Amino acid sequence: MKTISIDDELYQYIASNTQAIGEDASTILRRLLNFPQVQQIKKEPITSNVTEASNQGNHSRSDSGAVTEKEFSLTTSEQPLVLPKQPSKEVIEHTNRQIQKLISSAEFLHEDKQVNRFLMILSMLYRANPEGFSSATEVSQGRSRVYFSLEVAEIEASGSSVNPKQIPKSPFWVATNNNTARKLNMLESVMRAMYVPEHLVQLVAFQFTSPHIEEETV
Repeated sequence: MKTISIDDELYQYIASNTQAIGEDASTILRRLLNFPQVQQIKKEPITSNVTEASNQGNHSRSDSGAVTEKEFSLTTSEQPLVLPKQPSKEVIEHTNRQIQKLISSAEFLHEDKQVNRFLMILSMLYRANPEGFSSATEVSQGRSRVYFSLEVAEIEASGSSVNPKQIPKSPFWVATNNNTARKLNMLESVMRAMYVPEHLVQLVAFQFTSPHIEEETV
């Protein structure tokens, strides 16, 4: 296993260039650098796991003392990642319309806290396609932390200070003690697993880069 430390901006750029759920970091970087892809000899797929550097680990800090880098680990997955079943065309189109309706609404545009926007989008995705959302959360978990669950205790048991919040108008809970880049990565993973087209995934991502939105770090 090889481990490198990268800053938040580079981490978000790599994550935003994922073209398939479970795509490994090596594949993404080879594509971005125009390197030839290498066929895997082992049967197990190689998946990328992006984990935040621990408070006492090998990470760099800015002049202000804030953690600025993440640990990017490439590990061998024991089980292949199975995408959820693709919903009907009608369900996908309904979900797409709901995304566009939400991000253009006055309530969403006037919300200046990223965690609230995060919860609003998750709530909308659940209401648009409950079954698809449930399946998507199963493939959008962390390597060692539980991000989504029907049981708040399961999220709390997977890490310290995870600050779980219930997704409005849904039975699901989500860990919110993550910085903006990680929240965005979680949203993108869920949307892609729900077969949201890439242009809408990127449109949602853009909603978290507006300068008037309150930045959140962990």
